[in-house]
Amino acid sequence: MFFSYKESAFTLFEFMICIAVLAIIVTIAIPSYHNLNEKREVNHVYPLLKQHVDFAKNTALTYHSDIVICASEDLNTCQNNMWHKGIIIFSDTNKNKRLDLNETVFSKIFTDIKYGQLKWNGSASNTNTLTFQGDTGLTRGSMGAFHYCNFKHSEYNKHFPIGMMGNLKKEPNAVC
Repeated sequence: MFFSYKESAFTLFEFMICIAVLAIIVTIAIPSYHNLNEKREVNHVYPLLKQHVDFAKNTALTYHSDIVICASEDLNTCQNNMWHKGIIIFSDTNKNKRLDLNETVFSKIFTDIKYGQLKWNGSASNTNTLTFQGDTGLTRGSMGAFHYCNFKHSEYNKHFPIGMMGNLKKEPNAVC
């Protein structure tokens, strides 16, 4: 019985060879894994933005209130250029384009963008936020565009302009 147990065991050399082969496989697989995640993130940005822009537009029409979309790192306050961290959608009752204590928050979401950066380039009146008007649901005076810029691959860069009717479009963007 002792001899059959000893014959079926791994030697230290065999174990080291297995570890070396696994290390080689992992070294080859990691760049492919990151590339797959980059493509997944690029394909996820447009539906994420479209869903929240449409939600804000419909909420403005439903509640007849100005609805603001702003960037946030902690989902508690609006912060400039933190779109890659999170988004807050709230009713801006005092029209100061900042989230105050008495204002209703309709949505908070972590965008969790790791392989690029998402920025908003708004008009002169709304450089850091996107506002939908309560009377029409349109972005009057708040048009602009989101830009997704990938850190490594410029072919993944995207441009998402918002037109006068508050609709989000998807366009390639080679320059960030």
